[in-house]
Amino acid sequence: MTAAENTYQPRSTFVDVIAWLFIVMAGLAMLIGIAQNIMVWTLFPVFDEQVTASANAAAQQGSAWMLRFMPYFFLFMLIVFTMTFVAAINLYFRKNWARLLFIGLMVFAIVWQLGGILGMNFVMGAIDDATATTDNMTDSFHRVQQMMKFVSIAIALAFSGLFAWIAWKLNTPVIKAEFS
Repeated sequence: MTAAENTYQPRSTFVDVIAWLFIVMAGLAMLIGIAQNIMVWTLFPVFDEQVTASANAAAQQGSAWMLRFMPYFFLFMLIVFTMTFVAAINLYFRKNWARLLFIGLMVFAIVWQLGGILGMNFVMGAIDDATATTDNMTDSFHRVQQMMKFVSIAIALAFSGLFAWIAWKLNTPVIKAEFS
């Protein structure tokens, strides 16, 4: 037996399953992200011209912000999907840098989920303000809105918990030993 054979570390099912799940999910997300970027970078300039030509100043102002920054948002998301895909592949091959990157991506995903809750509350608050002066369906709209908030928060917290567990598990001594 050689020294390398004496130090064999068994591969955990956890790392294999997480790696394959994220290879598939990030791979699909990358394909969608590529399609979105093609669409956004080719169609948004056309929409921008139409909004600029619009006579409605309020619509022009709100749309201009979205049209200016949305392509960069989609590009950023494609970069995140690509990083996740690369990290997941290398996680499967037990590269320590990929484990560390993957932990960082899980922390980023938690921050993104919690930021999404804050953003949703900001948007829902603006909708509340806009509908406060109207009497048509305000009560039923408010109930639906509250249910949407509750479900969205529950999902965000559940995913945050899952991402935290994955990051924690990838940092345990038993899993870390696979990567050395």
